[in-house]
Amino acid sequence: MEPINIKVTLTCDDTITQLVDAVCKVLYSDFKLDKDQAAIPTAAPAQNIPAAPAPQVINSTPVAPTLAAPAAPAPVVPTAPAKQYSLEDLLTAAGPLIDQGKTNELIALTKKYGAQSFNEIPVDKYGAVAVDLRALGAKL
Repeated sequence: MEPINIKVTLTCDDTITQLVDAVCKVLYSDFKLDKDQAAIPTAAPAQNIPAAPAPQVINSTPVAPTLAAPAAPAPVVPTAPAKQYSLEDLLTAAGPLIDQGKTNELIALTKKYGAQSFNEIPVDKYGAVAVDLRALGAKL
């Protein structure tokens, strides 16, 4: 790979010159370049550049702001309805958890829904039970 030579000339005050020199020294030290591989550039001394004239206010009459037209509403993205779980789905998912020794967690889960067993959990809670089973590691 051939080296790329870039020459940049800056005209600025002493503060900026010192800042640029410091940045270059840090960069060269980070890349572990030898002095003969790349010379640390120095900024040219500041020249007397005339300051830009101050802007003149010609008319200071306030102008009423105009309101932009409202943006079109975002398109509605169709979503699939939530999956309806059956008692069989929940029991099938709970089986491997029992094999993993998570019986106490499953007992606590049924009690969370006010039941002594999965058979007593209300059907309208099956979706939430499925989420809890997934949190325990069930494949559902």
